[in-house]
Amino acid sequence: MTNLPSRSPIPAVAGKTITSATVYGEVPDTSYTRRVSRVVELLQGKWTVQILCAMRARPVRLSELKRAIPSASKKALTASLRSLEAARVILRRDLSSSVLHVEYELADAKREALVALLDHLAEWGKLDDSEESSTTLPPT
Repeated sequence: MTNLPSRSPIPAVAGKTITSATVYGEVPDTSYTRRVSRVVELLQGKWTVQILCAMRARPVRLSELKRAIPSASKKALTASLRSLEAARVILRRDLSSSVLHVEYELADAKREALVALLDHLAEWGKLDDSEESSTTLPPT
């Protein structure tokens, strides 16, 4: 995540050893921080947020995702879907009778929290949009 210097001691000041944690005011790694970091890492995939938004309301097929995200290759979408499935964020349902028919949907256990997270991120984006539109540049 962040590239902070290692915690090697900094030269002593008035007889006290100072670590980078003292200098940078690092927050101790709590379970809260670890959980938030895990979610942020999960969302960092190039197509992850777009995929999750696409399946926010209903299950989707790979072909629907490809149409919704045309700049993503089928290979990249498949890799992202497999990663989300491995993290148990989405479920893959094989509905094949004779023709291959696979749908992906948000996992029930995480659906409510994930949809709320996406909604909060969208609201935050709206705030950012309004701040940008109200910002004026100083005269040159």
